[in-house]
Amino acid sequence: MHSNGAHRNQRGHGKVINISSIGAFIGSPGLGVYAASKAALSQLTRTMSVEWGPSNIQVNALCPTVTLTQIGHDTWDDPAMAEARKNKEKRIPLQRFGEPREVANVALFLASAASYFIQDVSLSLDGGMIIAP
Repeated sequence: MHSNGAHRNQRGHGKVINISSIGAFIGSPGLGVYAASKAALSQLTRTMSVEWGPSNIQVNALCPTVTLTQIGHDTWDDPAMAEARKNKEKRIPLQRFGEPREVANVALFLASAASYFIQDVSLSLDGGMIIAP
């Protein structure tokens, strides 16, 4: 990015997919710094969208809930976390955590030509968690 905010795009198009979290949208006790960083990433996504859109660069963010990557399994499959996991999964209308392939499939869509007119979306991948009571 140049100091005036202009961005040179030699190919004539581009895609940026930021990985954020539903922590950008909801409060979680003890996770203030994490949530603030994810909210900041959502704002960065908006700013990049405005600055880079004229160069035909789409900028979006994925905001998943707990995703059962290896680290997710290491944390949430621990027997000491069984009750916490059950309580957290109850808050998700689909009653489960996300799978890496589910996040990857949405990222592939956003990286594809099918999403050329999608700009500045911070998409929740949360099984409905942020809409649940």
